[in-house]
Amino acid sequence: MTDFKTILQHKDLKATHQRLVILEELEKAKHIDIDKLYNLVISSCPTLSKATLYRNLNELVSKDIITEVKVANQKNMYETTKLPHIHLICKKCGSIEDEVIDTTFLLNEVSKHRNFQIEASSISLSGICEKCLTKV
Repeated sequence: MTDFKTILQHKDLKATHQRLVILEELEKAKHIDIDKLYNLVISSCPTLSKATLYRNLNELVSKDIITEVKVANQKNMYETTKLPHIHLICKKCGSIEDEVIDTTFLLNEVSKHRNFQIEASSISLSGICEKCLTKV
């Protein structure tokens, strides 16, 4: 399990019980929307409001501890920040899988071609996952 207490301290954030629970649930879930996350977190933090959860998520995103994954026609999802990767999004079941792949070459090519300084990137591919393909 990841040492979130140390990560928070290195990013100049207090390692509160709420933040630690949020991060632990995010790590277990891999990708999760705020409503599902709230339902998981509320059992350990019964006084946590959804507004407080939003504030914590926004702060964790701003410190690059978690990542907000924007998915077309779905609620935004959240995940703990990991190695650079792309998201494979299934159009049938809505699952999101990570594919760790070095995108450095692609980003460098785009940067050179467009004379554009890339500061962050998010790559998502949509299609049909293996589980849904085998159901046919």
